[in-house]
Amino acid sequence: MVTLMLSWANGLSLAQDIVETPAFDDWVVDKQASGLCHGYYRQPHFGHPTSDKSKQTTTITSDSGEFALDGPSLFQGNVLLNQGQRSIRADVAKVTRDAQSHQIDRIEAQGHVRILEPNLRLEGETAEVRLQDNVRILRPAAFRLYRKHARGTADVITAKGDDYLELEEATYTTCAPTQNVWELAAKKVTLNKATGRGVARDAWLKVKDVRVFYFPYVDFPIDDRRKTGFLYPSYGSSNDSGFEFSAPFYWNMAPNYDWTITPRW
Repeated sequence: MVTLMLSWANGLSLAQDIVETPAFDDWVVDKQASGLCHGYYRQPHFGHPTSDKSKQTTTITSDSGEFALDGPSLFQGNVLLNQGQRSIRADVAKVTRDAQSHQIDRIEAQGHVRILEPNLRLEGETAEVRLQDNVRILRPAAFRLYRKHARGTADVITAKGDDYLELEEATYTTCAPTQNVWELAAKKVTLNKATGRGVARDAWLKVKDVRVFYFPYVDFPIDDRRKTGFLYPSYGSSNDSGFEFSAPFYWNMAPNYDWTITPRW
């Protein structure tokens, strides 16, 4: 195993080995959480953030590697890269450093790529990470938003900064990993954590893989801030009515009162 620390000062350190885990290893079954599909996604613990990037160290471990002071370095087999509150796992990773500053500028990863950040998990077959402008591009990809108990997939995911996601040919749901009771499928989805809103274009609402409603444009919440629009669907069943599905619409009429209309099928 190759253990290497790349920092702005190029120091050396030890790092732990990688243990391969299933795709939904962050799902926790909880029979008491009936409103969360009898479970929830649990994000890993992150250390305290470091605002001073000059003191932020990058640690890389792999089974083998070729390190170059000038030009790209190649790491292969169980690659793990840690930098601040972000970790990147992959089968293969090429790390490029800026010719003048010698800081890590770009990471190109392939094979079982997983990027973990606070409130966000990204997975894909390939990934490009541009550290200077904080852009991550994954193809094809899946994601998890931990605070909203949400997950989805996309042909391409582009994460810009800490708050903005763009998804092409995407899906979005808050259901458990093995249950797609409802799903929003769209040509393009944007998720803006700064505004607390998501926008889907050319979208279908699907219930049990059946298309039930078409939205040319839909604006939906991804946090608890008040705004007029559709809320998350809910579902259930009973002996009297059988399967039930509802899609509530929230109307923020004024700062001191509102109205929720809930069509039910």
